[in-house]
Amino acid sequence: LKRTSSRSTTTKALNTINSIDTQRANLLKEFGSSGLVILDLVKDVPVGSAIFIDNYFASTKLIKKLTQLGYRITCTLRSNRTEKCPISTEQEFSKKQRGYYESFITKDKTCIVVGWKDSKRVLLGSNHVGIEPKTKLKRWDKEKRCRVDLVAPQIINNYNKFMGGVDSMDMLIAFHPIPFKSKRWYSRIIWRILDVMIINSWIIRNSRLCGDDSYSSASHGKFRLFHFKSEIAKFLLTKPNLQILPTTTVSSSIDVYQSDEENEPPTKKLRGARSSVTDVTRYDNSNHWPLFISALNNTQRKNDNCSGKTYWQCSKCNVHLCLNSSKNCFDEYHTRK
Repeated sequence: LKRTSSRSTTTKALNTINSIDTQRANLLKEFGSSGLVILDLVKDVPVGSAIFIDNYFASTKLIKKLTQLGYRITCTLRSNRTEKCPISTEQEFSKKQRGYYESFITKDKTCIVVGWKDSKRVLLGSNHVGIEPKTKLKRWDKEKRCRVDLVAPQIINNYNKFMGGVDSMDMLIAFHPIPFKSKRWYSRIIWRILDVMIINSWIIRNSRLCGDDSYSSASHGKFRLFHFKSEIAKFLLTKPNLQILPTTTVSSSIDVYQSDEENEPPTKKLRGARSSVTDVTRYDNSNHWPLFISALNNTQRKNDNCSGKTYWQCSKCNVHLCLNSSKNCFDEYHTRK
């Protein structure tokens, strides 16, 4: 057996590490730190998969590199990452009609760059989808005040259909953002996290109750994102109905001679106005307890189609409801029909 010294083994390991560092340094110089993130992530992705990339990470160089690795790429691009593609500038696009587009293909036919005029210029790149077949997209026209059809290349429709979760989240947040102004950077993070939590809850709610995982119901449908946020705001603004128990004091001596005021019967209290109860509070199935109200006269109940009177009241909703052997309005009121 040939004997190898520990010094030679260490030297080989160091040479291997140096070669790896040199390769990563070259990749970092060519694709940047953002492009290097994509190259690290696709190592675990099966060859031949379709990948959609945001413009923060994408470039035409990255498209060519991933084409060599065997991946199908569709991405948005920034104007300084197109390798001097002779596409019209954003100022030139602003003079064009909405729906206008341009496209350029590299000499090796591995990458196409498409510029499309929506409200502003949009740059996209791909190695497997291009202009044909053209599609029609619905867009809002401010002058006509209606939705109109715009002709768009197939790459636009393909990217909009399969765009990633980051773009979808940004789109949903932009629909109804939480308005705030603050110079404190951590305040922006907190409000952003709250917005993300609300939208994730809305998506889960739609997927479980409606069986719809798409985001098309953000502006249309039975329960829109705007209504979902409004219900949360109403619930947070509702004051909790906490029952404060009176404190009783025990005196050491009993006063035999009571005043005439104590012997008088209690005066009848006027019933207050009915409090508005949101659907979220009414049907949350939490801490709704029947509370007995000691009054001289029964109070009229608040359930629909019932004119009876009762001593019982919901401790959370502050609504009088029948609760006896013949009627159970308490259960009907808190059950969604």
